[in-house]
Order: sequence, then structure tokens, then C-alpha cells
Amino acid sequence: MQYTLFTDRLKKDWRYQKGILSSVIDWTIVLYLIIPAIFFSGLYYRSLWIDPPVWFTLINWTGCGLLFFFLSLSSKWRTYLYEADTVYLAKRPEWIRKLLQSGFFYNLCTSFFFSLVVSLLFLPFTIGILTLSLLQIVLLLLMLTIIRTTCKLFLSWIDFYAAGSRNTLMTAGFLLAAAFGIALVLTGITMFPVLMILFIPLGFWWLKRLFNRTMADPKWLPNHGLQEAKWKVRWIRLVFTLSKEVETPPHTKSRKRPLLFRKSTRILKPITPVTGMLELFLKHHLRNRKFIYYYVRILGLIVLSAFLIPMGWLFAAAAALLAAGCVTIHKLMWETLIDKHSIGVKYRYDKSYEQAKNWTAVAMLTPIMVIAMVTLLT
Repeated sequence: MQYTLFTDRLKKDWRYQKGILSSVIDWTIVLYLIIPAIFFSGLYYRSLWIDPPVWFTLINWTGCGLLFFFLSLSSKWRTYLYEADTVYLAKRPEWIRKLLQSGFFYNLCTSFFFSLVVSLLFLPFTIGILTLSLLQIVLLLLMLTIIRTTCKLFLSWIDFYAAGSRNTLMTAGFLLAAAFGIALVLTGITMFPVLMILFIPLGFWWLKRLFNRTMADPKWLPNHGLQEAKWKVRWIRLVFTLSKEVETPPHTKSRKRPLLFRKSTRILKPITPVTGMLELFLKHHLRNRKFIYYYVRILGLIVLSAFLIPMGWLFAAAAALLAAGCVTIHKLMWETLIDKHSIGVKYRYDKSYEQAKNWTAVAMLTPIMVIAMVTLLT
């Protein structure tokens, strides 16, 4: 009964997401954008097997482990538990636990398929350049699956509540060990298969233990419903965010004492309209860290590009593209706070808003420009 309930909810969610995407992606987009992109991407991928570019050999492939690691990061943990379950399933804890266990295996499977796609895309590099064996590739796939599932589970738990220091340190140590294991396979250490055969069972044991200590705790049931409601409408929120005419829905979150700025004291002095705007920007986005995560990923990508892209002109193009992405994120951060907010929109034409916006743009672009200039000059 519990597994049937989970599969029914899973099918309903797939149909719901399909309806949202079909309302945005019509046949013209599929015909003129998606199909040509898939076709030419396939041709390029085939050319990597037949005639690998010369610059492949110039790349420091020991840094590819960082790329694998960052691709494995995610916080999308789906449980398919609804807010109404706190009422209708409160007296059936065994049902709730079965649903959580089904969600655990579902997230494990989605992590496996994502890691499989990443591994297949990198096969021309791992086989053609690094000359890895089939056993090493399979073990690398399992490593990526464990890392992605662990990150999804742990980051979702942090979104519920501040993680305990003991579990935080143990999870951080586990992820560092996994990153070290990925580095071993990419550098061709012969002991890698033996180490990974010992590490993978330990990884699955830690996943089970972390799940039982976090998501399976009954006191987090209301948080599961709120988190699931957020993931269900993620595509709708993206459409609203990218729309120029539609106001962005306000960010809803269960009210609790924030981890940062608990007493809401002033952090910028003297008190002026500009510092007020800057303080509002900092407090809002440090508490709701969605766009901060995007910005950190851009910084990570430009650092990886500095190690992995040997040619200056190609790195400059990648840095310009990432800087454009940073500008887009900065624009969305202010739009959700002022431009498209039902209350904050009245401050849209204030001079203090424009000055604060310019200051934050400079602050966000400066690290990217410094990294790009240092890399190009050296």
C-alpha cells in the first residue's frame, strides 16, 4: 500500500511537470532549437572519439576530479510527502517511514542516472586520454552516485535546520575522502580499485546512517511537506523569474528564528538610504541563499577553467560567459527583492536603489575579474 502510494504520487508529479514544460516548450522550440542542438552535440561527441583535439593533452587532468565533484553537488531531495500528511498520516508512522524509504531509493536512483550521464559524456576523456579500465570507470560511477546522494541528503537537512557539529564534521570528512578517491583514479594510482572497493560499502553505510538520523526523524514531517511543495513548483518559479511582465511570487518559508542576524541589528553604518538598501540585500540573500549558491558555483567554475583551459583566448571567452551569468544572477537578486516585488517595487526609481545596485554589481564582479586577470597575466 505504501509503495503504491509513492508510485502514484510520483506519476502525478511527472504529469504535472510535463504539463508545465509543455506550456512553455512548444513544437517550434523542439523543432528549431532542441533537435538541432541534440544533433550537433552528437556529432561533436562523435568527433571526440574519432579525432580528439590536440589541446586535450595540454589540460591538467588531475583537476578533473574537482569538476566531477562539483557536478555531483545537489540539494534536490524529493520525499513526495505532502503537508496534509501531518494530519492524515500522523497516526500511521509506519506508512510515513515506508514513504521516506521509497524516497531514499528514488533519490539514489536519480543520482545514479545523473552520474551515469556524466560518466558517459566524459568517456572520451577518461578512456582516450586517461586510459582508465572498465573496473575503474564503474567504481568512479559508484563514487559519483554516493557523493551526489550524500550532498542531496545533507544539504536538504541543513535547509530544515542547522546540522549538528558531529554530523557536519563526519559528512565533510566523508566528502573529502570521496574527492581524494576521485583524484586517485584520475592520476592513475594502481591502488585505486582496492581503495574504492573498501570505500563504497562504507559510503552506503554512511548514507543509511545519515538518513536515519535526519530525514527519517518524525519531527521533520512538516518540513518535508514544505520542501516538497517548493520542489513541485520549481519550474513555475523559474518561468516567473525569467518573465519580464509577471511579478515574482514572494518567497515563502516557515517562520523560525534565523541563523544569521537573529536580533536584526544594524550591520552597516552610518544609516543612510544606500546602506539601508545594501543591508536589506545582504540580510535577505544571506538568509535565503538560493542565488548565493548560484554565485558560488560561478566562482568555482571560473577557478576550474583557470586550471583546465590552457589557451588564453578560450579562457577569456569562458570568463566572459561566466561574468555574463553573474550579471544575470545579480539582476535576478534585485528583481526578486525590489523590481518585481509587490511592496518593494515602489523603491524602484530611488537614487539610493541605483547606487546600491551598482555597489553590489561591482562587489560580485570583482572576484571574477581578479581571477581572470591573474590567470591571463600568468
